[in-house]
Amino acid sequence: MSSCAKTVESVLKLNTKGTKLLQSKKYSKAITAFSSCLTKVKDLLATHDHDDDDDLEDEFDDLFSTTSSPAEELSRYSFAFRFLPNTPDSNHMSSSSFTDDDTVATTEPQEQEEQEEATTPSNDHSFQSPILIVLDDVRGSRRRSRSSSSSSSSFDQKPMVKLSFAILYNLAISFHLSALAAQHTKKNDDRQHRRLQKALTLYQTAYNLIHQEHKKQECMVVGVMESMALLNNLGHVHWLLDQRQEAQACFEEMLGSVVWVTHCGDQKRVFQFDLFFHNALSHVLQPKQSAAAA
Repeated sequence: MSSCAKTVESVLKLNTKGTKLLQSKKYSKAITAFSSCLTKVKDLLATHDHDDDDDLEDEFDDLFSTTSSPAEELSRYSFAFRFLPNTPDSNHMSSSSFTDDDTVATTEPQEQEEQEEATTPSNDHSFQSPILIVLDDVRGSRRRSRSSSSSSSSFDQKPMVKLSFAILYNLAISFHLSALAAQHTKKNDDRQHRRLQKALTLYQTAYNLIHQEHKKQECMVVGVMESMALLNNLGHVHWLLDQRQEAQACFEEMLGSVVWVTHCGDQKRVFQFDLFFHNALSHVLQPKQSAAAA
Protein backbone atom coordinates (compact mmCIF):
# COMPACT_ATOMS: atom_id res chain seq x y z
CA MET A 1 0.00 0.00 0.00
CA SER A 2 1.40 3.39 -1.01
CA SER A 3 1.90 6.23 1.43
CA CYS A 4 -0.96 8.08 -0.26
CA ALA A 5 -3.32 5.12 0.18
CA LYS A 6 -2.32 4.79 3.84
CA THR A 7 -2.92 8.48 4.44
CA VAL A 8 -6.33 8.39 2.76
CA GLU A 9 -7.33 5.37 4.84
CA SER A 10 -6.19 7.13 8.02
CA VAL A 11 -8.01 10.35 7.09
CA LEU A 12 -11.29 8.54 6.42
CA LYS A 13 -11.09 6.67 9.73
CA LEU A 14 -10.30 9.87 11.62
CA ASN A 15 -13.13 11.68 9.88
CA THR A 16 -15.58 8.92 10.83
CA LYS A 17 -14.36 9.13 14.42
CA GLY A 18 -14.85 12.90 14.34
CA THR A 19 -18.44 12.58 13.10
CA LYS A 20 -19.25 10.20 15.97
CA LEU A 21 -17.72 12.62 18.47
CA LEU A 22 -19.71 15.46 16.95
CA GLN A 23 -22.93 13.45 17.17
CA SER A 24 -22.15 12.83 20.85
CA LYS A 25 -21.65 16.58 21.45
CA LYS A 26 -17.94 16.12 22.24
CA TYR A 27 -16.94 19.19 20.29
CA SER A 28 -13.38 19.64 21.57
CA LYS A 29 -12.50 16.04 20.71
CA ALA A 30 -14.21 16.37 17.33
CA ILE A 31 -12.13 19.48 16.63
CA THR A 32 -8.97 17.53 17.46
CA ALA A 33 -9.96 14.67 15.13
CA PHE A 34 -10.86 16.89 12.18
CA SER A 35 -7.77 19.06 12.72
CA SER A 36 -5.65 15.91 12.46
CA CYS A 37 -7.46 15.03 9.21
CA LEU A 38 -6.71 18.45 7.78
CA THR A 39 -3.05 18.24 8.77
CA LYS A 40 -2.68 14.82 7.14
CA VAL A 41 -4.19 16.05 3.87
CA LYS A 42 -2.02 19.18 3.83
CA ASP A 43 1.10 17.11 4.58
CA LEU A 44 0.19 14.71 1.79
CA LEU A 45 -0.18 17.44 -0.80
CA ALA A 46 2.52 19.84 0.35
CA THR A 47 5.64 20.15 -1.77
CA HIS A 48 7.29 22.70 0.51
CA ASP A 49 7.10 23.83 4.10
CA HIS A 50 4.32 26.22 5.14
CA ASP A 51 4.35 28.67 7.98
CA ASP A 52 2.08 27.75 10.86
CA ASP A 53 -0.35 30.63 10.48
CA ASP A 54 -4.07 31.15 10.07
CA ASP A 55 -4.01 32.07 6.36
CA LEU A 56 -5.78 28.91 5.24
CA GLU A 57 -6.93 30.30 1.89
CA ASP A 58 -3.40 31.09 0.64
CA GLU A 59 -2.14 27.77 1.96
CA PHE A 60 -4.75 25.79 0.03
CA ASP A 61 -4.04 27.83 -3.11
CA ASP A 62 -0.42 26.69 -2.85
CA LEU A 63 -1.34 23.07 -2.19
CA PHE A 64 -3.58 22.75 -5.22
CA SER A 65 -0.92 24.13 -7.57
CA THR A 66 1.25 21.10 -6.82
CA THR A 67 2.29 18.50 -9.39
CA SER A 68 3.65 16.11 -6.80
CA SER A 69 3.25 12.34 -7.09
CA PRO A 70 0.89 12.04 -4.06
CA ALA A 71 -1.38 14.69 -5.55
CA GLU A 72 -1.43 12.83 -8.85
CA GLU A 73 -2.18 9.53 -7.11
CA LEU A 74 -4.99 11.13 -5.11
CA SER A 75 -6.56 12.30 -8.38
CA ARG A 76 -7.50 8.67 -9.11
CA TYR A 77 -9.66 8.47 -5.99
CA SER A 78 -13.41 9.06 -5.96
CA PHE A 79 -15.11 10.13 -2.73
CA ALA A 80 -18.81 10.10 -1.87
CA PHE A 81 -20.54 12.01 0.93
CA ARG A 82 -23.36 11.33 3.34
CA PHE A 83 -24.81 13.90 5.73
CA LEU A 84 -25.35 12.26 9.11
CA PRO A 85 -27.96 13.18 11.71
CA ASN A 86 -26.67 15.39 14.51
CA THR A 87 -27.44 12.68 17.10
CA PRO A 88 -26.21 9.07 16.95
CA ASP A 89 -29.58 7.54 17.86
CA SER A 90 -31.51 9.16 15.00
CA ASN A 91 -32.65 7.07 12.07
CA HIS A 92 -33.14 10.08 9.81
CA MET A 93 -30.33 9.87 7.28
CA SER A 94 -29.56 11.91 4.22
CA SER A 95 -31.49 10.85 1.16
CA SER A 96 -28.16 10.32 -0.62
CA SER A 97 -26.94 7.79 1.95
CA PHE A 98 -24.65 4.91 1.03
CA THR A 99 -25.14 1.20 1.44
CA ASP A 100 -22.48 0.60 4.09
CA ASP A 101 -24.01 1.60 7.42
CA ASP A 102 -21.52 -0.28 9.59
CA THR A 103 -19.21 2.72 9.77
CA VAL A 104 -21.74 4.70 11.79
CA ALA A 105 -23.67 1.94 13.54
CA THR A 106 -21.97 2.39 16.90
CA THR A 107 -20.83 5.32 19.00
CA GLU A 108 -18.09 5.56 21.55
CA PRO A 109 -19.01 5.24 25.26
CA GLN A 110 -20.17 8.48 26.79
CA GLU A 111 -17.30 10.19 28.58
CA GLN A 112 -17.22 13.07 31.02
CA GLU A 113 -16.98 16.33 29.08
CA GLU A 114 -16.96 19.95 30.12
CA GLN A 115 -20.43 21.30 30.82
CA GLU A 116 -20.87 23.19 27.57
CA GLU A 117 -20.33 20.02 25.54
CA ALA A 118 -23.19 18.24 27.26
CA THR A 119 -25.54 20.90 25.95
CA THR A 120 -27.40 20.45 22.68
CA PRO A 121 -27.21 23.66 20.64
CA SER A 122 -30.44 25.26 19.53
CA ASN A 123 -31.30 24.25 15.97
CA ASP A 124 -32.40 27.79 15.14
CA HIS A 125 -31.13 28.40 11.57
CA SER A 126 -27.99 26.22 11.82
CA PHE A 127 -27.59 22.99 9.83
CA GLN A 128 -25.93 20.62 12.29
CA SER A 129 -25.15 17.49 10.26
CA PRO A 130 -21.52 16.46 9.65
CA ILE A 131 -20.28 14.79 6.46
CA LEU A 132 -19.26 11.14 6.42
CA ILE A 133 -16.67 10.55 3.67
CA VAL A 134 -16.64 7.19 1.91
CA LEU A 135 -14.10 5.96 -0.62
CA ASP A 136 -16.27 5.29 -3.65
CA ASP A 137 -13.68 4.11 -6.17
CA VAL A 138 -9.98 4.12 -7.04
CA ARG A 139 -9.22 4.27 -10.74
CA GLY A 140 -6.32 2.24 -12.02
CA SER A 141 -2.97 3.84 -12.63
CA ARG A 142 -2.52 4.94 -16.21
CA ARG A 143 0.85 5.66 -17.78
CA ARG A 144 1.11 9.28 -18.78
CA SER A 145 2.92 10.60 -21.81
CA ARG A 146 6.07 12.69 -21.47
CA SER A 147 4.25 15.73 -22.77
CA SER A 148 1.52 15.44 -20.15
CA SER A 149 3.88 14.73 -17.26
CA SER A 150 5.09 18.32 -17.20
CA SER A 151 1.63 19.85 -17.23
CA SER A 152 0.15 21.07 -13.95
CA SER A 153 -3.35 20.40 -15.32
CA SER A 154 -2.62 16.81 -16.44
CA PHE A 155 -4.54 15.24 -13.58
CA ASP A 156 -7.90 15.81 -11.97
CA GLN A 157 -7.85 17.92 -8.81
CA LYS A 158 -11.53 17.38 -8.06
CA PRO A 159 -10.96 14.47 -5.59
CA MET A 160 -8.46 16.57 -3.63
CA VAL A 161 -10.88 19.48 -3.52
CA LYS A 162 -13.82 17.30 -2.44
CA LEU A 163 -11.83 15.63 0.33
CA SER A 164 -10.49 18.95 1.61
CA PHE A 165 -13.93 20.55 1.39
CA ALA A 166 -15.56 17.88 3.57
CA ILE A 167 -12.86 18.09 6.23
CA LEU A 168 -12.92 21.89 6.29
CA TYR A 169 -16.72 21.79 6.61
CA ASN A 170 -16.62 19.25 9.44
CA LEU A 171 -13.99 21.22 11.33
CA ALA A 172 -15.96 24.42 10.81
CA ILE A 173 -19.22 22.90 12.04
CA SER A 174 -17.41 21.61 15.14
CA PHE A 175 -16.34 25.15 16.07
CA HIS A 176 -19.78 26.45 15.05
CA LEU A 177 -21.74 24.04 17.26
CA SER A 178 -19.27 24.44 20.11
CA ALA A 179 -19.91 28.19 20.03
CA LEU A 180 -23.67 27.64 20.01
CA ALA A 181 -23.44 25.24 22.95
CA ALA A 182 -21.41 27.83 24.87
CA GLN A 183 -24.38 30.21 24.68
CA HIS A 184 -26.10 28.09 27.34
CA THR A 185 -23.22 28.28 29.83
CA LYS A 186 -21.51 30.97 31.86
CA LYS A 187 -18.42 30.93 29.65
CA ASN A 188 -17.23 34.36 28.58
CA ASP A 189 -18.32 35.86 25.29
CA ASP A 190 -14.73 36.20 24.03
CA ARG A 191 -14.33 32.44 23.82
CA GLN A 192 -17.57 32.06 21.89
CA HIS A 193 -16.55 34.90 19.55
CA ARG A 194 -13.19 33.22 18.83
CA ARG A 195 -14.93 29.96 17.97
CA LEU A 196 -17.33 31.71 15.62
CA GLN A 197 -14.44 33.51 13.94
CA LYS A 198 -12.61 30.21 13.49
CA ALA A 199 -15.75 28.61 12.04
CA LEU A 200 -16.13 31.58 9.69
CA THR A 201 -12.55 31.23 8.41
CA LEU A 202 -12.99 27.51 7.78
CA TYR A 203 -16.38 27.86 6.08
CA GLN A 204 -15.03 30.69 3.92
CA THR A 205 -11.98 28.64 2.94
CA ALA A 206 -14.22 25.73 1.94
CA TYR A 207 -16.43 28.10 -0.07
CA ASN A 208 -13.49 29.67 -1.92
CA LEU A 209 -11.97 26.25 -2.57
CA ILE A 210 -14.97 24.81 -4.40
CA HIS A 211 -15.71 28.01 -6.31
CA GLN A 212 -12.14 28.35 -7.57
CA GLU A 213 -12.27 24.76 -8.79
CA HIS A 214 -15.70 25.39 -10.33
CA LYS A 215 -14.26 28.24 -12.38
CA LYS A 216 -11.37 26.06 -13.59
CA GLN A 217 -13.44 22.98 -14.45
CA GLU A 218 -16.69 24.75 -15.38
CA CYS A 219 -18.64 22.15 -13.43
CA MET A 220 -19.83 21.79 -9.85
CA VAL A 221 -17.28 20.12 -7.57
CA VAL A 222 -19.83 19.30 -4.86
CA GLY A 223 -23.57 18.73 -5.02
CA VAL A 224 -26.39 21.15 -4.31
CA MET A 225 -26.88 19.60 -0.87
CA GLU A 226 -23.30 20.35 0.17
CA SER A 227 -23.49 23.84 -1.32
CA MET A 228 -26.71 24.67 0.54
CA ALA A 229 -25.37 23.34 3.84
CA LEU A 230 -22.22 25.44 3.50
CA LEU A 231 -24.05 28.63 2.50
CA ASN A 232 -26.61 28.20 5.27
CA ASN A 233 -23.99 27.85 7.99
CA LEU A 234 -21.70 30.51 6.56
CA GLY A 235 -24.65 32.89 6.54
CA HIS A 236 -25.63 31.87 10.07
CA VAL A 237 -22.15 32.60 11.45
CA HIS A 238 -22.05 35.97 9.67
CA TRP A 239 -25.43 36.74 11.22
CA LEU A 240 -24.26 35.76 14.73
CA LEU A 241 -21.25 38.05 14.30
CA ASP A 242 -23.57 40.94 13.30
CA GLN A 243 -22.24 40.89 9.75
CA ARG A 244 -25.71 41.21 8.31
CA GLN A 245 -24.77 42.25 4.78
CA GLU A 246 -22.50 39.23 4.35
CA ALA A 247 -25.15 36.97 5.87
CA GLN A 248 -27.74 38.36 3.46
CA ALA A 249 -25.48 37.57 0.49
CA CYS A 250 -25.08 33.95 1.63
CA PHE A 251 -28.81 33.40 2.07
CA GLU A 252 -29.57 35.07 -1.26
CA GLU A 253 -27.17 32.68 -2.99
CA MET A 254 -28.75 29.76 -1.12
CA LEU A 255 -32.19 30.94 -2.22
CA GLY A 256 -31.13 30.34 -5.81
CA SER A 257 -30.47 26.68 -4.98
CA VAL A 258 -33.76 26.44 -3.07
CA VAL A 259 -35.65 27.75 -6.08
CA TRP A 260 -33.81 25.35 -8.39
CA VAL A 261 -34.52 22.31 -6.20
CA THR A 262 -38.18 23.33 -5.95
CA HIS A 263 -38.40 23.81 -9.71
CA CYS A 264 -36.99 20.31 -10.26
CA GLY A 265 -39.35 18.82 -7.69
CA ASP A 266 -36.43 17.35 -5.74
CA GLN A 267 -37.32 18.67 -2.28
CA LYS A 268 -37.57 15.17 -0.79
CA ARG A 269 -34.07 14.33 -2.01
CA VAL A 270 -32.48 17.17 -0.03
CA PHE A 271 -31.82 16.38 3.63
CA GLN A 272 -33.68 18.91 5.86
CA PHE A 273 -34.86 20.92 2.86
CA ASP A 274 -37.47 22.64 5.03
CA LEU A 275 -34.68 24.21 7.11
CA PHE A 276 -33.01 25.70 4.04
CA PHE A 277 -36.36 26.84 2.64
CA HIS A 278 -37.33 28.54 5.92
CA ASN A 279 -33.95 30.24 6.32
CA ALA A 280 -33.91 31.51 2.75
CA LEU A 281 -37.37 33.01 3.14
CA SER A 282 -36.81 34.49 6.61
CA HIS A 283 -33.44 36.08 5.80
CA VAL A 284 -34.09 37.23 2.25
CA LEU A 285 -37.77 37.78 1.52
CA GLN A 286 -39.04 39.04 4.87
CA PRO A 287 -36.44 41.85 5.26
CA LYS A 288 -37.31 43.09 1.77
CA GLN A 289 -41.02 43.00 2.56
CA SER A 290 -40.40 44.96 5.78
CA ALA A 291 -38.39 47.58 3.91
CA ALA A 292 -41.11 47.94 1.28
CA ALA A 293 -43.77 48.39 3.96
CA ALA A 294 -41.73 51.12 5.62
